[in-house]
Amino acid sequence: MNMKKGIAIWTTTLLGLAVAQTGIGSTIEHSVDASVLGVIPVIYGDHTINSSLASASTGSYIFEAQAGDAVRVVAAGHTNDFDSSIELRDPSGAVVNSTNCSVNRYSACSTQLSESLSMTGTHYINVTDAGGDNAGSYTMHLDLYPPSDPMGNNWDGLGYYSLVNDSLGHAGDHDIFGFWGANGSGVSVSVDGLSNDLDSSLQIWGPSGNPALFDSNCSTNRYNSCSVIANLDLVEDGLYLMALSDAGFNNIGSYNLELACTYGDCPVDRAAPPVPVPAAAWLFASALGFTGFWFRKRKPTT
Repeated sequence: MNMKKGIAIWTTTLLGLAVAQTGIGSTIEHSVDASVLGVIPVIYGDHTINSSLASASTGSYIFEAQAGDAVRVVAAGHTNDFDSSIELRDPSGAVVNSTNCSVNRYSACSTQLSESLSMTGTHYINVTDAGGDNAGSYTMHLDLYPPSDPMGNNWDGLGYYSLVNDSLGHAGDHDIFGFWGANGSGVSVSVDGLSNDLDSSLQIWGPSGNPALFDSNCSTNRYNSCSVIANLDLVEDGLYLMALSDAGFNNIGSYNLELACTYGDCPVDRAAPPVPVPAAAWLFASALGFTGFWFRKRKPTT
């Protein structure tokens, strides 16, 4: 075979695989080491590792945002008696929103806030113990919520009848997917939690950004797992976005996920929305380095 022709065919095949690859949750996820001193820059999709506070201490973070961004900040406490507290400030320094949870010495707790931002510029997140008198470790997670990026920079494509096996890898994690939907059709989203204590929670938004499913979740304990089945009647054509998380933001675990058509003219023969460009580039580069091996993209581990 002509070498140039062979490279062209192999490159085309790899790019095709990159576009066709579906079923991997939350493509853009970064871990940020919070053990360093000072204010720590983060971006959407980031979560912290090595984040702990002495009593009366504050974990401080900054991120850049555009006016109109809808964000979710989660602070998942890992230490008993640590009352996770979040304070969100805009570029002027004014407090936009704050929240905290309260717990005792026998348990840990998590909290979250969701806010639509009114200003463009540097925003500030401060994480503390609500009373200032307890030390502990935590994970802070920041994301667009709902996932409003139409280019797919914080979600991954999901095809009909394509079984996904994946996991929520850190407390506060969100796995975000996009799928095509048709007006006048019905879909069923099934999540089978495979790990004990994982309280699977689903939220879905339509092409216009309005909630199609506000929240559907199950509740279990450390001895059992649970499942969620959500049935939707779709009233818009276009791209639907879905977020899967733990309902309390404090548990991790693996799950199976499947999207099915229940009635109507579902676009089941249409390819899933494409893998975002960063993931496609990763897949392409990895394939060049591992010719002849079958591989699967995985989320970063921490």
